[in-house]
Amino acid sequence: MEDPPRLAELYYAITTSYNDRSETPYTSGQLDQSIYFDQKPLDTTPEPAPERVHRLHELRSTYADEYDLSGGVRDLDKVIQLDYEIMNLIDEDGQDLKLIRQMLQLLSLDHYARSLHQDDDKHWGYLIRSIELLDKALCKTLPDDPIRAELYESLAFLHYAQYEKFWDLVHLETVINFTQQALDNTPINNRDRPQRLCNLADRYHDRFKELNALEDLNHAIQFHREAIDTIAIDDVLRPLYLARLASAYDIRYHRVRNLSDNNCSISLSQEALSAEGPSGLIRTTCLGQLADAYQIRYSESLDVADLELSIQHGQKAVDATPMDDMNRSSRLQNLALGYFKRFIESDDAADCDLFIKLNQDAEACAPNNDPSRAARYVLMGLGRLFRLETSATHSDIEASIQNYHDALNDTDSLIHDRFRAGKDLLFLCRRTGNWSLAYQAACTASSLISLLVTESSEASDKQFILTHLAGFAQEAAAVALMAGKSAYESLQLLEVGRSIIAGSSHRLRADVFDLQQNYPYLARDYIEHRNKLIALTPSAFTALQLPPRINRVITTHRKDIRISNVQRGSPALVNIESRSPNRLGIYTSLATHQPDSSTTLCTSSYRRFVANQSLDLIIDDIRKKPGFDRFLLSPTESELMQASIRGPIIIINGSSHRTDAFLIEKEELRVLPLPHISPEVIEHESMEYDAGRITTDMLEALWDSVAEPVLDALGFTQTPTGTWPRVWWILTGPLSKFPIHAAGYHRSGTSTVLDRVISTYSSSLKTLIHARRHHGRVGTAGSAPRKAVLTSMQHTPGHQDLPFALEEIEKLDSLCRSMQLEICRASPRRADILSAIHDCKIFHFAGHGETDVSHPLNSAILLDKAEVFTVGDLLEINLHKTKPFLAYLSACGTGQTRHSDLSDENLHLIAACQIAGFRHVIGTLWEVNDKLCVEMATGTYGYMKQYGMNDDAVSGGLHHTCRSLRSRWVVNSAERKAAMSGRETQKSWNESNIKEESCSGGDSSRVGRDVTSCDDLPLSWVPYVHYGM
Repeated sequence: MEDPPRLAELYYAITTSYNDRSETPYTSGQLDQSIYFDQKPLDTTPEPAPERVHRLHELRSTYADEYDLSGGVRDLDKVIQLDYEIMNLIDEDGQDLKLIRQMLQLLSLDHYARSLHQDDDKHWGYLIRSIELLDKALCKTLPDDPIRAELYESLAFLHYAQYEKFWDLVHLETVINFTQQALDNTPINNRDRPQRLCNLADRYHDRFKELNALEDLNHAIQFHREAIDTIAIDDVLRPLYLARLASAYDIRYHRVRNLSDNNCSISLSQEALSAEGPSGLIRTTCLGQLADAYQIRYSESLDVADLELSIQHGQKAVDATPMDDMNRSSRLQNLALGYFKRFIESDDAADCDLFIKLNQDAEACAPNNDPSRAARYVLMGLGRLFRLETSATHSDIEASIQNYHDALNDTDSLIHDRFRAGKDLLFLCRRTGNWSLAYQAACTASSLISLLVTESSEASDKQFILTHLAGFAQEAAAVALMAGKSAYESLQLLEVGRSIIAGSSHRLRADVFDLQQNYPYLARDYIEHRNKLIALTPSAFTALQLPPRINRVITTHRKDIRISNVQRGSPALVNIESRSPNRLGIYTSLATHQPDSSTTLCTSSYRRFVANQSLDLIIDDIRKKPGFDRFLLSPTESELMQASIRGPIIIINGSSHRTDAFLIEKEELRVLPLPHISPEVIEHESMEYDAGRITTDMLEALWDSVAEPVLDALGFTQTPTGTWPRVWWILTGPLSKFPIHAAGYHRSGTSTVLDRVISTYSSSLKTLIHARRHHGRVGTAGSAPRKAVLTSMQHTPGHQDLPFALEEIEKLDSLCRSMQLEICRASPRRADILSAIHDCKIFHFAGHGETDVSHPLNSAILLDKAEVFTVGDLLEINLHKTKPFLAYLSACGTGQTRHSDLSDENLHLIAACQIAGFRHVIGTLWEVNDKLCVEMATGTYGYMKQYGMNDDAVSGGLHHTCRSLRSRWVVNSAERKAAMSGRETQKSWNESNIKEESCSGGDSSRVGRDVTSCDDLPLSWVPYVHYGM
């Protein structure tokens, strides 16, 4: 009988000789022969023999070559079977860590290749074993072992597969964790460090696409830049790194609109193109990026030369892209945009036709689940609309509507593209009168808002996103009415798209008194996890403990994995590259996304996301309990009417095709059309208010078109003789700038709002109802604390002095003491004010205010040492536990938002004080006069002293003081008019008198509490407003 080991050696020598003889690529027959000779020594090798692992590896490699040639699943399954047989033998030995890692990475690649044939749970399950063995190998390495970096890199690779399968941020954060560990274990001068930096940058980019957090994109740029600075000038990967950094700058331009980012993108793409050469692998990528970047530059410069460069580069990119390339669709789409912009420039219909055709070509070659599909449908619809203007073809409008409808309802597409489609569809349906379809579109688009603006986003990120929602809520509400829906259904659409930042804060500051009484454990969980979400700022802390339920969810997700990425040049792939160079291209082509990093393993944007997910689960549990099914949900119709028990709530909504007043009373919710105010008038008047050009004609027109019809409908037709009725005004969009409380004919009679009702404002229904629920347990605000914080800034560097600011505080000091309040004269420093207001009853500030037009969150009151107290600061404060009674902001424009796309968010200091927890806030709509501020404040506080510190006294105090100053203004106005009709020799004196009296209400002084001159503010009693209960 022959000796099996000797026989095995003989067969092995034959197969080795056979394989070495082949210098050209294998044919199928040659591989069959090689497999036969590889199998023979295995059949004769005893199981325990050490040579068996090596011979199994040879057979596995031959089957891998056969799979490369045939693409057959049976060959790949054999490769996987041999992988496991090898690993089982290695695992029994348990010492060869390098071989374990190499085999696991090979197995990971093989399973990914298998998944391309069939997405089956069995093969996903195999990868779990790969992760477990890599973890085991990692545990057996010393902390300073160089192999640790490669093991972490392999783990990141496997977990990225999970992310690409489930699109779950938990998996992406795990990838970031391991990628960071790989980088941390890589020496500064190691040749793999640039690639790992690039991986880290790409993972930040991935998370930016998920969370839209600018910090992630900034990290991506930072690490891409570091990778480029680290890699050698002549390294073959340098052009790829340059291209990725160019792409990141391009994306950041679209976010922050800084032209320097666009210039960086162009120069980096050109550098990459030059370094890559005419036949490089990333040439088409660079051409495509240059096409996009030149389009951007054209949009800024309007230089047609930039547009032509964009089209030229775009055409080259398309020509160089194979028909079956996954990027061909996006490059066609970008080229189409170039032709569309040229059509706008030249009005050449051929360019418009080409724009539509290229988009159709892009759609034809796009994958089924392409996330850009909605954007492409929108572009096709837009092209047809423009063609309609020249061809008047009815089929184009119908086709355009279908394009927008398809875009809105494509669930694989990006949320913001779908929302844009829905927003535009409302206007298209108006053109055809299809109100039923418009209403469906409004409802679908509204349902996307909570996905578009997540509560885990930072306020600044929300602010950016919300600019794209401008006007939608008003249009959706109007569409609902046109479709014959009820006032309540219309209001639901209006509320869901307004005051979103405030709504997020309300969700985190809900009154849980009833919940604590009935389900204390749920109340405890809610408070714990909302506090975590509130506390999560970019530097808040370095670890997040997840509740057990969330951990169970995450653990469940770990059961399925998919491989999707691998790095070219990784040491783990050396064996594959040497044996099967063609296969390597399949895997490295997927490396368009790569990891990101931060020294802390979880950055703040992700922590907020996870904390928000945790809070959502707890809120779902609360809603399952009896009596709490409406917890944190929008109010029902009966709850809305109950909210008006203290006085009617009036919502004025203006859209592009109608203006309406929603009247909410104790027993009725109805709509009052307002046909005498047009969108054009609203837009013009809002600009006048922004500029501070307020006239009596404007107030009279506002009375005729809005205020009088509303008050008449509510039965407020005369000046009250007893208790004054109160109303709450909520104005939407540009209307929010209108001083509806001052509308009317003030020189005679009672045809004014001021002479019929006491007016209070609110930014939204949700804000008003939240405040009433939260403060409902506080009767007349007579409980502790009893501290009045009084602060003034008489001298603000760079601004006009306010000589009456200190006098205002001195008089209020005396008044507050007479009301038995403890006085705190806080210094005008940010830290001192923050500390003082946490246990105050009243906060009063007299000084300068500043409205930031571009970034309303930065609007502020100005303090000492160049410090500011901003809207953003107030949004981070929670005073609901102490429930302060009144914030009085005696400064200019504290109720002003001049960013036209954010008017519905009411991002001003008054609203921010309400969100922070103040029961009442008094502020101003625009610039105010210094001395008149003293009179307005002392009059209001004097009224509260007389009638008590209760809700009615605050609004009543401001109302009656304003009414008194208005009456004085009427008298002075009449005297001026008489004087101006007198002798010509008195003209100069009269004009001077008019200027002084119109600003001061009759006194001889006057400096504005902002730099605007007095003659711009004749109606100086108008800007003061009350928000609150």
